[in-house]
Amino acid sequence: MSQAIVGVDDLPDEILLQIFDRSDIPAATLLNVALSSKRLHFICLPLFLAKFEIMNPSEHCDFILRSPQKTPGSLDALTGLKVALFIPSVKHLICKFHMPGDIEDFLYTAMHLRRLNDFILKLSSINTVSLQFSNKRCGCCSELDPGMTLDRDLTEWSDAIGSVLSTILEKGCRTLTVSGGKYMVHSYVPETSRKGRIMSRWRQFLRKVKLAGLPNSYEWIDVLHGDSWIYKRASDTGRTLVLTPITRAAQSRSALRTLIIQSSMFASPPVLHWTISVLRLPTIQNLHLKHLAITRTAWMIFLALIAESCPHLTGLKLSHIRHITASQMLRFLGRLSKLETLSISSSVEWYNNDSPEVGPFPEFRNLTTLTTPAAWLLKLLSSQINAIPNLRSIAIVYNLRNDGLFDWLETPARPNSIPNLLLRSSRHSLLVHLRVTLGRNPGWALLEDYRRYEAQDPPHHLRYVINLTLLIDRKIKPNEMGLSTTLPQWVGLFCELRSLELRSVVLKREELIELGSVVLKRAGLPELKRLLVNGEEVIPGSR
Repeated sequence: MSQAIVGVDDLPDEILLQIFDRSDIPAATLLNVALSSKRLHFICLPLFLAKFEIMNPSEHCDFILRSPQKTPGSLDALTGLKVALFIPSVKHLICKFHMPGDIEDFLYTAMHLRRLNDFILKLSSINTVSLQFSNKRCGCCSELDPGMTLDRDLTEWSDAIGSVLSTILEKGCRTLTVSGGKYMVHSYVPETSRKGRIMSRWRQFLRKVKLAGLPNSYEWIDVLHGDSWIYKRASDTGRTLVLTPITRAAQSRSALRTLIIQSSMFASPPVLHWTISVLRLPTIQNLHLKHLAITRTAWMIFLALIAESCPHLTGLKLSHIRHITASQMLRFLGRLSKLETLSISSSVEWYNNDSPEVGPFPEFRNLTTLTTPAAWLLKLLSSQINAIPNLRSIAIVYNLRNDGLFDWLETPARPNSIPNLLLRSSRHSLLVHLRVTLGRNPGWALLEDYRRYEAQDPPHHLRYVINLTLLIDRKIKPNEMGLSTTLPQWVGLFCELRSLELRSVVLKREELIELGSVVLKRAGLPELKRLLVNGEEVIPGSR
């Protein structure tokens, strides 16, 4: 006589999947069943995670954490990830903190950070991590009750974010991205003055306050004062110095290669201490600074600390940055003598960049790859012809509407064109890539450029360009000249061109492919064999 089925756990896997793999089964039910037995755990918990579009958690975990006040009693993906028995490691983790904009946002974020820390602690390894914070409230600028300070909240925030950041490093993360958020960034304020006055005030300050959040087991780095600047607690917010530490375990086990900072929290105390501690680690090779909304004084301090702590940096990328002077930038770059790769986006706004006296320009003896706006490159090479002797690859950024390809054409009034300067400065064969933003009504600008260069027979300076990327950032209006009319002629000027890429967020993929096909047919370039649309090759091989 066959054994009778006595419970759900006795059913075959196929039947259990038919029962639980349904859209009308609540996530809470799947989680509760997954916790009832080990067998049901391996059947129902993947279904629970699938509710949050996590299909292969060991490969990719992308989830959102919200304020529990707005969604009381609701579950999130992290609830299931924390109890999962089948996730030994994670290759790519993206955690997004979506907060409603309440004053308590930073406390709820801190709570979620501790939950995230519990999950990462159970992993054997993690490869890349992206933490995306909400930008709505800072949590430190609201009016305090009489006698109240931010000391307790500041310590809670610093401990929560410091714990998870150190754990991420302990698990071997190689690339860390932090973006958004401004929690507690106004709890400290920078101040500049003469050296003697700063040092005197610093010693008085230390006698009046105690250092919190940094036990003896952590190494303290002085990120609160320099020769001509000091960070002090904002008025009426408290007096305790709170800094975010990095654990010694994180220091010894870290494999971090790339740090991408898109959050002002990581450029301001208390988290600034963690940032500088990480940049001192010998494993760090690449740093990307992007979308940092900090003051000019804070920029001066941040750049000085980076240069002092990370002279071994080999890769630097800067984009969407404001409130920085050209002289500050040049001093900063001049201290990074090991740089091999440098990328400066045209979105970096230097408010005195047009000043003739912004130098001296540094030498980049080890630089092999450079991405820079044309105007900056021209100033660099004109200032020091041997500034980049080992350059092998360069991407030059142009705005067609404002720049054209003005700096490429040699005239009696302008003998120092970029191609001539590059040939004189580089000892190696050079791969040249142009990135051109077309701007408004680009048809006429392309036609003007074409007519200017058509007079040169042949336009020999353009033959050095091997790759060309065109960014179409605006739609063509009905009364404007179409791109298909002039773009093939303009591209045809680059007689050695081998690869063309079209990028756009305003044109559909099909429109870009059609435009690219027209260029391939009409440009008359025998070496042009590759067309890419938004990074994807769409017509591989020869035509």
